[in-house]
Amino acid sequence: MRTLQFELKDHLNHPKYEWPKSPVRYPLAFERGEARTDSLRLLGPAGEPVPMQLLAPEEEGEWLRSATLCFMTDLPRGADYTYTLQYGEEAAPSGVEAASTADRPARLIAPDEAKGMPVGPGSGPDKMRAEGALAAEDATGSNGPLIWQLAGERAAQETAAGGPLPVLRLGTHRDGLLATAYVHGPAALRELRRLAPERGPVCWEEGVRLTYTDGSRYELRLRTADGLEHFELLERMDGFAARPAAGAPDAAAASTA
Repeated sequence: MRTLQFELKDHLNHPKYEWPKSPVRYPLAFERGEARTDSLRLLGPAGEPVPMQLLAPEEEGEWLRSATLCFMTDLPRGADYTYTLQYGEEAAPSGVEAASTADRPARLIAPDEAKGMPVGPGSGPDKMRAEGALAAEDATGSNGPLIWQLAGERAAQETAAGGPLPVLRLGTHRDGLLATAYVHGPAALRELRRLAPERGPVCWEEGVRLTYTDGSRYELRLRTADGLEHFELLERMDGFAARPAAGAPDAAAASTA
């Protein structure tokens, strides 16, 4: 059995801040014959098994060659945590299997299932749909506290050429819709594509890519984990011209000043 260690240390040691429970990710690389996906086990600072997930695993036959390790941890003020990944035949029982016993993961909720979710009357996905916030035919995501929806085909079809597209909607079970994020495209929308999702017992990621007729692209990825009251948004824009601030001269005016 072989091991890899990951050390987390709070160097700041600020009296009014402790790192909250969050997902962390580490890249893994193995030689052929070193590890299989069912022969990994993650141990926490006290030697306890820790639920884990492998993102984007690449295998060669029965052997795992690379992946991104994802697990949840906090970090109290001044703490020093060491997590140990065991791999090889002697590392079983597998941490990947153990992760399946974690709390409910972030997941997609089918529209008809969402209508029957055990939330208060007039709240949750039903409330967001009643407000016109969610497209009935698009899947909705939830990690427990939060509800979200990434743009689907209906949004693409209803978006006028160069007009704003509601790429992300966010709400809660109690309050319904909280916010909608729009993308103002530089040209007519040519294609909307949902990116291949990562869904598992620890981490959850999904995204959408917008391609416009002038070749420009916008990509949004959403990352979260079970039970978190926040998520990460990763944006990438190619071919978008910078827009001047309100009241500032545009590029043409500035060039002739």
